Amino acid sequence: MGMRENGIINDASNADAGIRFELQAIARADNLSVYGYEFLYRGKVWPGSVAEWMAVDRAVLRYLAQVDEGGGKPCFINLSHESVLTTEETAFAAACARNDIRFEMSEAAAEKLLFDQVCEKVNRLSSLGMQFAIDDFGAGLDGSRRLYALDSVAAIKVDRGLLMSAADRPQAARMLEASVASWKSAGITTVAEGVESAELLAFAQRVGFELLQGWHVDTIVPPKQAFISRAFF
Repeated sequence: MGMRENGIINDASNADAGIRFELQAIARADNLSVYGYEFLYRGKVWPGSVAEWMAVDRAVLRYLAQVDEGGGKPCFINLSHESVLTTEETAFAAACARNDIRFEMSEAAAEKLLFDQVCEKVNRLSSLGMQFAIDDFGAGLDGSRRLYALDSVAAIKVDRGLLMSAADRPQAARMLEASVASWKSAGITTVAEGVESAELLAFAQRVGFELLQGWHVDTIVPPKQAFISRAFF
């Protein structure tokens, strides 16, 4: 059972080790070798508020500013809108100086002012050389809205639901294949998320995705574990 101290989530059963994160492998579609990793929170207590998620995001960035966790491979980090807005540019820069990072722009809904503010911050950070990915394209906040509001997009990660729908419908599959080809021609890396079966893996490869991620990929390229000390929170 986890516990909270001053709003920080800790694993009481393994307090000295810190908070557990899974580094889920993102594999290349052509040979299923490891391209990079996504940090996934695996603490025993799920953050219950925006403030707690912001604390998690800040801890991950502080950790990555000191630890070469990716071993030279890209690390994908999902940040809330609030974290993007409130985190200082120096914190982003420090993490990027130590690791090759793709910050993921959340699919969570945002009213216009918040959305515009987040896009302005992302564009400013991109102009400084930091790379951003659109997470869960096809779910939540419209992916096209994010795509066209950003000056530079490093990667598009297509949501599992969209991938499954396209796999079941030939016309949708052709439309997705055209979109993937268009993004690749624009220099945007394409990632199929939620690849949870051999059939979805084969479909994502056939459509032309460059990278794959999901439970089935985990059986081929097992995830790594990381523990972030409470000192980073």
